[in-house]
Amino acid sequence: MVRPMERSRGADGGADPYGRLAAAVREAKGGDPLRSVTVVTSSFAVSRDALRYLARHGGVANTSVLTTSQLVEQLARPRMFPRAALPFPILVGSVRRVLTERPGRFEEVADQPITARAVANASRWLGSHPPRTAEGSAPVVTEVLRIHDDASARHAAGYFRPHEQFEAARARLDTLGSTIVFLPCELDPATADFLDEVRARSVTVDQDPADAGSGTMVLHASDADDEVRSVVRLARDRIATGVPGHRIGVFYGSESPYLEALHRHFAAAGITVNGPDARGLADGAAARSLLRLLRMDPDAIARRELLAILAERAVRWTSVDGVRLSARQAEILTRTHIAVVGGPDWARLRTVEPDDHRHETAVLLLDLVESLRADLTTVAAARTWGAASAAVADLIVKYFVAEGRAAPDHAALLFVAQDLENLVGVGPEPSIGTVLEAVEIGVEAGARRVGEPGVGVTIGPIAEGSGRDLDISVVVGMAEGIVPAVRREDPLLPDSVTGVSQADLLELQRRSLAFAIGAGRRERILTFPRGSLRGGAEKVPSRWLLGTLERLADRKVSESRWREDTENSEGIVVVESFDAGMHNPKRGVGAEPATEAEWLVRAGAAARGECPIIAGATELRADRRFGRFTRFTGNVASAAELITLLSQPIAPTRLEEWVASPYLFFIQRVLGVSPLDDPDEDTRIDPLSRGNLVHKILEDYVAEVIDGAPGSLERLLEIADQQLAAAAEDAPGWLPQVWEHDARIIRAGVAGWHAHDAVERGQGWSPIGVEAAFGADGEAAVSLGLDLGSMGFLGKVDRIDRHTDGRVRVTDYKTGITKDFKGLIESQPTAQTTKFQLPVYGLFGQTLADGSQVLARYWFVTEKGGFDSVGYPITDLVIDTLRRDLSFCQKSIGSGAFPPRSGSYSVAALAELLGKSELENTWRALRAEPALRELVAIHEGDGL
Repeated sequence: MVRPMERSRGADGGADPYGRLAAAVREAKGGDPLRSVTVVTSSFAVSRDALRYLARHGGVANTSVLTTSQLVEQLARPRMFPRAALPFPILVGSVRRVLTERPGRFEEVADQPITARAVANASRWLGSHPPRTAEGSAPVVTEVLRIHDDASARHAAGYFRPHEQFEAARARLDTLGSTIVFLPCELDPATADFLDEVRARSVTVDQDPADAGSGTMVLHASDADDEVRSVVRLARDRIATGVPGHRIGVFYGSESPYLEALHRHFAAAGITVNGPDARGLADGAAARSLLRLLRMDPDAIARRELLAILAERAVRWTSVDGVRLSARQAEILTRTHIAVVGGPDWARLRTVEPDDHRHETAVLLLDLVESLRADLTTVAAARTWGAASAAVADLIVKYFVAEGRAAPDHAALLFVAQDLENLVGVGPEPSIGTVLEAVEIGVEAGARRVGEPGVGVTIGPIAEGSGRDLDISVVVGMAEGIVPAVRREDPLLPDSVTGVSQADLLELQRRSLAFAIGAGRRERILTFPRGSLRGGAEKVPSRWLLGTLERLADRKVSESRWREDTENSEGIVVVESFDAGMHNPKRGVGAEPATEAEWLVRAGAAARGECPIIAGATELRADRRFGRFTRFTGNVASAAELITLLSQPIAPTRLEEWVASPYLFFIQRVLGVSPLDDPDEDTRIDPLSRGNLVHKILEDYVAEVIDGAPGSLERLLEIADQQLAAAAEDAPGWLPQVWEHDARIIRAGVAGWHAHDAVERGQGWSPIGVEAAFGADGEAAVSLGLDLGSMGFLGKVDRIDRHTDGRVRVTDYKTGITKDFKGLIESQPTAQTTKFQLPVYGLFGQTLADGSQVLARYWFVTEKGGFDSVGYPITDLVIDTLRRDLSFCQKSIGSGAFPPRSGSYSVAALAELLGKSELENTWRALRAEPALRELVAIHEGDGL
């Protein structure tokens, strides 16, 4: 695998390989500067560096600098034309077809996408090497070789395998003129084999890895993120001192987490980079949305999935008049107005009346659904790969945003769609499954790069740093488990078949690392993390870093005691933490922060009160931790004049919400923020919907009785069935079998209520009103004079009865249990300042009583509640207590007091959204606040 140094002609062992390259080029030209010379390198970046170096040293005229792959392509092109190199998606397609037609031992897993990809990966490796025989191989390996041969035969007419290209290039090696192989370091065994034959006919400028140079500095940090932050600070410092950015390279042993972290922190520092993109096509919203659309059932068009796609903003729908569908309005419409889960539910959007402000959204959304249904059906019905390609391309053109920042992804997806046509005669028969698989592979296949090569700091894997000409080379992630990368043996292609052992691959990695480190002419910096961003055991330096540590520490360094062995060593930099790195700059890293965030941290530490962002964050944390009642813990007194909701009639239950959780009341009632219901999550009727349904059944029944109907159990159950059917239609997410169970319970409950209602009517009570409204829709409000002025109320009384003796009774139906209402008695009519609905309803009852006594009650109208009643007469004591307690609410709300607490069932979803435990922790910290003494007493059951 790795060729020993003695096989390299022209390797003089000098310290400067680029100087020796220039000398080799001059020698090859033999005094004729225009003589043709070819230099072969291991990467495009090395080719660029070599050209620059030769241009500065007089050897670039008529000198071609090619990578090994470019040389192979150039030599083989005459023999390969018109066939093309085999793309991986086509290879997967041909393997998928073989698995479909002749699965063999893979029969049980042949239809799984991962099977085709795994076998295709094995076939790709086999395609780069001479044919292998199955003799003596395990049965599964024999099957892989069979599928590889069969698939290769299917695409042989239009595509060639890498092995064929290598053979064609070998056949034309005699056409090579003067050739120099520069720092051979190919990690692919097939490429290395070919290059070995080139080296036999040429001069090699090589270098022993031991002579490449070791690190001049080692830095270790708490984790990979702090490690990268330190490297960015170091790069900024070197650029500030005059090192050009393109003369700095940062290379990693593992793409995760380093590639994304390098892009993020260099961008934050405003430093230009070039290298692999951390975001591939598959990571973009457009690719995700396309794959989600292709997975969608055309008959169902699931609402949640469709709206999730629209929320990503890669898909856009516009009417012929140019009106664009709003994803937000579509979300609100299908959650709160017309509940939609999918399938036939979409047709209900037609019921939105033209004069309804939601009509335009309903029309646009339904048009989108019907259009998608037709187009996805077309994709699923495609019977040729040409038709499938056209159908997928039509999806992209018709629905996806193509301008601005979305343009590159749009173009790339169109290429993927058009490339499906190449599966004709190669891939399996198209179906929605095989089309989806082919698009997925195409989306994942394309690697992207950012920046302009040679402009800005280079970032990339260690192999891209091998052999570079830089001033500063940095290798990050030099911890055991990251460098060297450990490869598990492929069960489909074991080492006994490939002939490549783990030891061979490790040696290739070691050589590549040595050349990447040696790329730095001025500084060679090696870094590693002591821990992981994901937690876990402490990391130790890589085995390939110990030699540098020993040289810098001037002593033996053991893997288990490396901290102690390197303590206080020159050239070994310890970054304890992000905070420590900010406040105590390390020698050699750079004294100045690299990003705005780091400057703010530094500024905040130097002068807490001078940086408003840092000062505000510090104040917020302290106020919540130590229980100070400020703007960060619900005290909005400074803007209290903007809170005007008490200037209009208010429902007494809203004031109950304030007592239960002032902060959530502020969020929901003052700011108007509420979580939307999700029909997909409601698999059965919830308590609130159950209560509303029972209320509606009883309302319709009692209204008929008031209008003179005789009233019967049969009629009540008929009304119940009508309302139950309507409720099921409005809640498409309910599971039928669960709903049938709940419906039976509701029917039995209203039947039981009918018997108790008959008893009360026999006692002299007769209904005179249902859903009697006050304070809204033009109805007069009920008001009560309080300490700071009169307060108006609005509401709807479920039922009003008059007794034969003239008494009036107001009733509010409840479908729960009596546990939380037992404390409601005449002497405690607000249950210690927590419930105001009954006494306010009693005030309304007094407007109808003509001086007669008024009773107010909660009637628990289900079997669970025992058809019990809780209430009291409305007396002067009740009114005085109500006035005192509401005056407290009026004063507190008016002064801007909204401390956090998790609240009751009605705001449970909002509390979870904001963080229930955080709300409760802050409330506990605030309990000692004098300004909240009365509210704390209420929640502890002591009342005012």
